[in-house]
Amino acid sequence: MRMSQRFLRNVAYSVQIGLLAVIRLFSGFDRHFLWDELLDFKQLFRGIYCRLLIPDLGTSYDFRRQSNRSNGFFYEQSKRVCAEKGGGRVYVICFGDSNTYGYDPRSWLGGRYDASSRWTDIVAAETGWTVCNMGQNGREIPTTAPTFPEDTDLLIVMLGTNDLLQGCSAESAIGKLEGFLAALSLLRDRILLIAPPPMMLGEWVPSQQLVNTSKNFTRCCRELAEQMGIQFADAGRWNISLTYDGVHFTEQGHKAFAAGLLEELK
Repeated sequence: MRMSQRFLRNVAYSVQIGLLAVIRLFSGFDRHFLWDELLDFKQLFRGIYCRLLIPDLGTSYDFRRQSNRSNGFFYEQSKRVCAEKGGGRVYVICFGDSNTYGYDPRSWLGGRYDASSRWTDIVAAETGWTVCNMGQNGREIPTTAPTFPEDTDLLIVMLGTNDLLQGCSAESAIGKLEGFLAALSLLRDRILLIAPPPMMLGEWVPSQQLVNTSKNFTRCCRELAEQMGIQFADAGRWNISLTYDGVHFTEQGHKAFAAGLLEELK
């Protein structure tokens, strides 16, 4: 089974490389364009790989091997956007998981909602800010902190859901989050920690205990933010609607999230 998994993964990534070569040909060798497309293709093929090999995608799949890797193109992308921002322009980085990326659970191949239905893009459109979406499907709280551009005006962090889905307690997840936040090089008044909305019973959330753990995680996030002196927001207060899996935002949920965040930032 391990050999067949490796084979399928290699086939998927070989196809990915071929597609990227075509993109490069038609993009005039614009590496900025390539970084954006590489992000989407890596998410796409991760979705295909998971769906083929893990029929019961959710708590049964161990995302750690993929989501804790240091993906250099994410950080190159953030540096590029930062370098391109105009004078006086506000630059925001959103670092999170699939609910930041804009994952659409209705997509069999791990696709994402349209830009008009992703909270990051809605915030950018409403404010005129440069918003860099650094969400990644399946991301758990990293063990090491990336280096973000020094002139980042605001770093929004929303993580922890995948850690809880993998069986972490709220206290264990918050310990990981504390280590991650403490290692960031940005000034703490430029960091906004958002507690994700509590899960609800659904395809990925089979027990009330997991729902209660996610609620407890919100409390822990609030206490951690106060302890570290960083900004905090509770997305559980924004009436976020979730899909059938009990984890991911609906399109309306993304719009509600954007509205709540904008109100919080006023």
